[in-house]
Amino acid sequence: MSLKINTLNLVPNLVSTLKQYIKMFFGSSNIKIYIFLFLIRLGQCFDFPYKCGDCAKQNVKLCTIEKEIGYSCYTKPSDATKTSSMFLARSANFSQAKTDLERKWIPEIAPMIENVKACIPRGLHIDVGADICCAWSPITGCQLVLAKDHKGEYCSTCRVQNPEYKGLNVCPCKSVGKSGSGQLISGDLKILISMAFGFYILRTILNLC
Repeated sequence: MSLKINTLNLVPNLVSTLKQYIKMFFGSSNIKIYIFLFLIRLGQCFDFPYKCGDCAKQNVKLCTIEKEIGYSCYTKPSDATKTSSMFLARSANFSQAKTDLERKWIPEIAPMIENVKACIPRGLHIDVGADICCAWSPITGCQLVLAKDHKGEYCSTCRVQNPEYKGLNVCPCKSVGKSGSGQLISGDLKILISMAFGFYILRTILNLC
């Protein structure tokens, strides 16, 4: 009976001690700052200023990320709609490209999707204000992240270094597969070799006769 009374007497003491700890915890100025910063970060998550250029399908055979996880961003100069004009100029160049080699590094425009987190590796946070970002990891691959007001971009922007975007580091691709044009050239070369070999055999037979 006395044991029960002692146990019951402990309950008010525990409650009182818990209240003191809560008061100390939330009364600290540092804790208030942490809560304030957390709310700001939470607000940024709900209003993310970027959109995802999902290049997973285009880059699956062109760019393999083995271990690295990271990102790099480019911010356009303050004078301008320079980024948009560059994109439109390169769109014109693509439509007028005369050779397969010119088309090799200018694939189709990156398809935009609503879920921007699909392009950003888990645990990475991209600061607000960039226009073009390349993000990479072994899971997400080489992805393109654009500002919401950006007109569009090519997936090759994050595979091949572009002097137009100073400071933008491309994805650390470990292996680059052959493009369609490369496969065509390889096929034509095989045909030419086969024809030359066949001509050589035919000529040898005729000389024997």
